Amino acid sequence: TNYSVHYIIAILIILGGLGFTVLSEFFTRRIFHYQTGFSISKITVNSKIVLATTGWLLLIGTLFFLFVEDQNSLKGFSFFERVSLSFFQSVTTRTAGYNTVDFTNLLLPTYWVLIIFMFIGASPGSTGGGIKTTTFLLLIKSGFSILKKQKNVNIFKKSIPFSHIDYAYTLVFLAAVCVFFSTLGLSFTESGMKFEALLFESVSAFATVGLSMGITPALTTAGKIIIITAMFIGRIGPLTLTLSFMSNPHKDKVYFSKSDVLVG
Repeated sequence: TNYSVHYIIAILIILGGLGFTVLSEFFTRRIFHYQTGFSISKITVNSKIVLATTGWLLLIGTLFFLFVEDQNSLKGFSFFERVSLSFFQSVTTRTAGYNTVDFTNLLLPTYWVLIIFMFIGASPGSTGGGIKTTTFLLLIKSGFSILKKQKNVNIFKKSIPFSHIDYAYTLVFLAAVCVFFSTLGLSFTESGMKFEALLFESVSAFATVGLSMGITPALTTAGKIIIITAMFIGRIGPLTLTLSFMSNPHKDKVYFSKSDVLVG
């Protein structure tokens, strides 16, 4: 209940999750002139994406936790305390792993949203894991562009190269595969445990968050090895790990004729 400590830690988590590139850009682009004083030039699209996505995720996470857990884990607290606790959980689930409420007694909808937040994670070049905020926004914008039948993916009045979109889809696919197999493995080694607890453990390990529904000490040796492997892959990055084994990628020597395929 020491909420000053909550906010100090939350600020450190946010700064660590923004990424060194964004922080460096914010400070280095603050130019001082003896006549005009301080002036901040326009930040890059990457930093705009990181700041905007981080802000929206923090807001959505806080409101959702406050709404769903109001009569559960937040019951008995004042409004300020409920908001503070909700904000802290929204911050910590995406990268840090601290918790100020009992994560073993949350409601099922809360677990699912927290899993999504952990899977998204922090931002590129940060101390956090996950698929990263930029990847998440590229997927969202790409999906809307397809629905609107737009040829380009535009963010903040800039067109994003399709190579970046391809990397984003590949990264999410590999991350999902990692989570799938780690959860599948745990379902074999940790019989009798709830599925949501195993999924929560897998995503938390892959995103290097560190949160748990309380099952970590009870894992078998095989289960611990699975979690260790997921943490290792998540920290390096599934895309980086895959590319490291493809130092000499095969180049197509034959190009076949194109054909349409029904999707969906």
